[in-house]
Amino acid sequence: MVFDDLVTGGIRAKLNSLKWSLRANLFGNALVWIVLALVAGIFLTLGIDYALHMDRAQRGLIVLLAIGGIAYVVWRFGLRPLRVPMGEEELALVLENHYGALDDRLISTLQFAAHDQTRLGASEVLIKKVADQAGELMENLEANGPVESKRTWKRMSIPAAALVILALYSVCYSQVMSLWFQRNVLFADIAWPQETYLSIEGGREVDGKLLFRVIRGRSLNITVKANIDHVVPKDVTFHMDFPGLGTTGENVTGAGPDGNIYVKNFSNVAEPFEFYVTGNDDRTRDCHVKVVDPPELLDVRFTIDYPAYMNRPQGLIEFERGVLAVPPGSRVSLWGRANKPLAGARLLLDGKEVETPLRLVSAGNTSERNVKTGLKGIAGHFYLPERTKKSSMKLQFELTDTEGITNEHGATYAIRIDLDRPPSVSMNRTGVRADVTAKALIPLIIRGQDDCGVAGFDVCVTVVTPSKTTTAPASAMKKIAVPNVPDAPFLREVRVTYELDLEPMKLKIGSLVRIHTVVRDTMPESFGGPNTSKSLVQAFKIVSEQELMSELVRIQREISQEFIGTVMLQGQVKDKVRATGDRLISTGLDAEVRRGLSVAGMAQRQIAAQCATAAQKLSDVLDEMNYNRVGSQAEKQRLSAKIIQPLLEISKNSMINLGAELTRASKETGAATVGRITAGATKTLDGFYTELERILEEMQQGIRRQELENHLKVIIEAGTRILEEIRKKAEKETGTVFDAPEKPEKEK
Repeated sequence: MVFDDLVTGGIRAKLNSLKWSLRANLFGNALVWIVLALVAGIFLTLGIDYALHMDRAQRGLIVLLAIGGIAYVVWRFGLRPLRVPMGEEELALVLENHYGALDDRLISTLQFAAHDQTRLGASEVLIKKVADQAGELMENLEANGPVESKRTWKRMSIPAAALVILALYSVCYSQVMSLWFQRNVLFADIAWPQETYLSIEGGREVDGKLLFRVIRGRSLNITVKANIDHVVPKDVTFHMDFPGLGTTGENVTGAGPDGNIYVKNFSNVAEPFEFYVTGNDDRTRDCHVKVVDPPELLDVRFTIDYPAYMNRPQGLIEFERGVLAVPPGSRVSLWGRANKPLAGARLLLDGKEVETPLRLVSAGNTSERNVKTGLKGIAGHFYLPERTKKSSMKLQFELTDTEGITNEHGATYAIRIDLDRPPSVSMNRTGVRADVTAKALIPLIIRGQDDCGVAGFDVCVTVVTPSKTTTAPASAMKKIAVPNVPDAPFLREVRVTYELDLEPMKLKIGSLVRIHTVVRDTMPESFGGPNTSKSLVQAFKIVSEQELMSELVRIQREISQEFIGTVMLQGQVKDKVRATGDRLISTGLDAEVRRGLSVAGMAQRQIAAQCATAAQKLSDVLDEMNYNRVGSQAEKQRLSAKIIQPLLEISKNSMINLGAELTRASKETGAATVGRITAGATKTLDGFYTELERILEEMQQGIRRQELENHLKVIIEAGTRILEEIRKKAEKETGTVFDAPEKPEKEK
């Protein structure tokens, strides 16, 4: 049995009234939190945006977060509580919790009405009695008693106050709220009003940030300016975030006439970092510093084309750093490879760009291509001037990569100006000594060397003639080109013999002749050439023929005196060998025989050397007679044919061979062999001695003839001078006595 009439209409009405009262209370409570969240969101976005001056994206993010917070409040304090179901039994429990007098009668009545309790053995009388008691109690109870409406109304004062504060703030700071509405609701790009306005110079905007690029290891200067029409702070703060060091800050004091320029130097930048700047009430946008590797040349090849006059092959040089030795006038071709693609390249020589610009080529070879992205090679050439006073020059590469990074020091080289070295020259005389006659031929042996080539020689003759009127000697220089220089080009070493003829110069006795040689190289005039060098000076004194001949006779006499000893030594060797032969016959081959032959052999070789020395000395005398043009031709031929040539012939082979044979005989063991050698040597030695005596006699006779001839010349010259003096004196005494008289003029 179901008791549908147990719950009266009054009970249901009160339960329904409680339900709506509870929902109204929950809605009021949710409204309090929603209003508070809305006002808080407005002030939160206002404060953050005003403090940080965020861009549109940042403002959108903050607004989304604020909206998310408000939505959470709506869900947590509004939608979620209102979605809780409120049935009659739940409402009855609320009333019974608030009114203890009900003592579970109301909930029991509702349950009795909903279910058939008789099946459970319950008493119908008891059920009705419980229902009647619940109805009587509900008539005297206030259905809205459990609802805390007063507390809810008190809570409503908080959002009301917040709304009042928001309204008052909006009225008092209408401009600020208007900017907030435009920036955070309409998302317009309108700036907040501020006292200070900072700006960062340079950089490139990328993804809302200023991007600065710096070459690794270089310094970066960041300049911040404050608008002088507004408040200029004393200093600004750089807020930096380094990957290795973390976040740090540094104050930079203003400079400049208005104190509105703030410069921060980041030295030796090795890693990327970020920073922003604050000053007074302004904050700059975030800045990012990117570290890039500069374009550099990894390897360079230079080819030097030397000037034609140097006759040198091309020089290929490969190195990264160093000194490049280049002669003036050379053409230097180059090729290099960079570490990254290039957009341009310049070549500077002592700070000035070369006339021929560099080309961008493939890094794999030197073939030229069109300028485009990806080319890592460069090629070009430049010329060194033919004339320069500099000893060195600076060669510098300026490279620009495809990102626009310019490295003014892509590679630097020092060029040493390898100037053409001057030639070297030496001059030696031969055949004459320091005293020569006025008609002498002076043989000069000239040797010249140059790294590029010898062009020619000039023999310079300076004559110093004593003056009778002044104490200072008169001097004059004459330059004579050596005619017999080989004309083959680029001879780096030349040796010539030149005979300087003094006879055409008509030199006086007592004059001093100084001679030196000047050598010229092949360097052209356009290069400032030719280079020249001067040899040491050879000095000669002009003497008379008789004086020179007297000296030569004296030398020959000394040679003959020395040669007498040679003849005597030859006689001793002859006697020694003859005595040794006799002893060999009488006593046999013993130690004394051996020692005698050995001594004779050594002495014979000594005689050969003395004869060669005498021949050389006499040959020098003969050369000096020939080059000074003194002595009779017959006498010079006799000296050569009868003295010098025989001495040379006898000393070269005959005497040397005989000396060796005697030495060999001293070591022989057979007496017969030694006897045969001794017998043959005795005959040969007799011939040597006879020939040397003849040569000595020829020497002595020649000396006497030369002395006589020289004395006669002295007498003749003295007589000639006496006759000349007599003639001059006679002319002076007689005057013009024998001259025809002048005819008198006719009287007018």
